[in-house]
Amino acid sequence: MKMTNIWGGAAVLALLAGTATAQVAALGDFITKAYLANGGLTQDDIEDVAVPNFPRMWASFAEGTSDVTIVVVGAGNSRECDATFGIKYLSYDDSPEAIAAMNEYLPQSYLQTLDETSGIPGITEPTNVNVFDYVFFAGADVSDDMVYTATKALWEKEAALLGGGPVWLDFAKEQMGRTMGWAYHPGAIRFYEEMGVWNR
Repeated sequence: MKMTNIWGGAAVLALLAGTATAQVAALGDFITKAYLANGGLTQDDIEDVAVPNFPRMWASFAEGTSDVTIVVVGAGNSRECDATFGIKYLSYDDSPEAIAAMNEYLPQSYLQTLDETSGIPGITEPTNVNVFDYVFFAGADVSDDMVYTATKALWEKEAALLGGGPVWLDFAKEQMGRTMGWAYHPGAIRFYEEMGVWNR
């Protein structure tokens, strides 16, 4: 999944100082802190606009009560904003120091460069976007068979997931068992071993 911030003017994150920034608690808070850190900023450098959820965050941006927001790259709401008043995706700093600062808040995130050939409104030049993988969690007490079956369903429904919208844009079933820095459930491991993608 790719998420990045969109804004109608600036080209780099470091220029966000003083902007009104819509913020949602939980995941949205971590994403906001990560992109600010990538630009060498903190929440003290912006004007917080508290919103209760992601839909209100996007509405705040569309209404002009916030200057910046986060969105799934290429999502319908970003396309609507672009068609209405024009947007620009801001490029993340790809220096090792900036990535390390970003990873303090989103440890498994990384950058991907998109350009105008992506066909995504708001990306007109090489732009580094933040990418992080969604994780399918199961409790340790969930049966191996249940996790095996759920993992197999995701694997077998890859085409349907890819057609489900931009959240799944870069989903590749062969990457499901990659090293992420935490323990995998035995049911998932069994399935990945059968598929030949478990390499440890």
